[in-house]
Amino acid sequence: MNISYYILTFNRPNILAQSIETLFSNTIIKPNEVWIIDDGSENHIKNTLFDFSVKNSRTIPINLIMHGHNMGIGYSFERVYNLMKQNDELDIACIIESDYVWRKDWLDDILKVFKDSPYTIAIAGTDHPDMYDINKTHGIFPEIMKECFGQDLESRNYLYKEFDLNGIKVQGVSNSCGCMIIHWKRLQNIIQELENHNLIPINDYWKRLDRAFHKKDTHNTRKYADDGWMSSTISMYGEKYLKMNNLDITTNFPILSICDYSISQHICGGGVNGMIVPEGSTFIFSPKWNNEYLQTNPRISNETTK
Repeated sequence: MNISYYILTFNRPNILAQSIETLFSNTIIKPNEVWIIDDGSENHIKNTLFDFSVKNSRTIPINLIMHGHNMGIGYSFERVYNLMKQNDELDIACIIESDYVWRKDWLDDILKVFKDSPYTIAIAGTDHPDMYDINKTHGIFPEIMKECFGQDLESRNYLYKEFDLNGIKVQGVSNSCGCMIIHWKRLQNIIQELENHNLIPINDYWKRLDRAFHKKDTHNTRKYADDGWMSSTISMYGEKYLKMNNLDITTNFPILSICDYSISQHICGGGVNGMIVPEGSTFIFSPKWNNEYLQTNPRISNETTK
């Protein structure tokens, strides 16, 4: 299994260290390569990233890309996807914003879910409360889908409901924040099959995704990216694939969230550009997150206490 981390950073002196530490130390599964894309951070943060890369590159190939100035999240995401497209061996792409901390054995759970859910293309990076808020899941997210494709998912009424997947509780979701784990091989195969059956025009997927990278602010600069557009694109094409193969769209979902023990917690909430809230605060409180799980696998510890 070929796994790559793509870490997007910008000016996070406090949470960055914890994010990287938990990302690597809280799983024994090692990535085949790591890409760190820094979007013009201050020099002392760049030095921290450089020191980390030099210290750890003996065991894991670490590639460090540093923008000379802040170019915006749209550029960073576009760069990540271009790197993914150039990697012919890539199986699992972990797209990681650097304001997430990761619980014990987070990647183990992801690989188990991918194995037990063969038509899942992506796993959301956090158990986001929007996934539980009916006013958002049945309001904002469908509007994103309609804006993207002119229609909503047919499986909408079956999303955001927990079910058991060989001991791991998951739920189908239609969107996720920018942090997402993608089964790249499956996504590539699905796009190709849809094109072969003339269900989508050639390169239609990438044209739609490109629009997510080029979201602009009021000054017409590419400071932002639409993560809802990125994830909804996976949802829509994943559902098209399921229907093409006569698979049940009420029990198979292109994007899943691991919802009994969230695999990560979104600490800053400011996006790569830190535009929303100051570092250290958050607008996300994962419903099933517990700081104890930074040190102990909750499945093991909770089973032991029963």
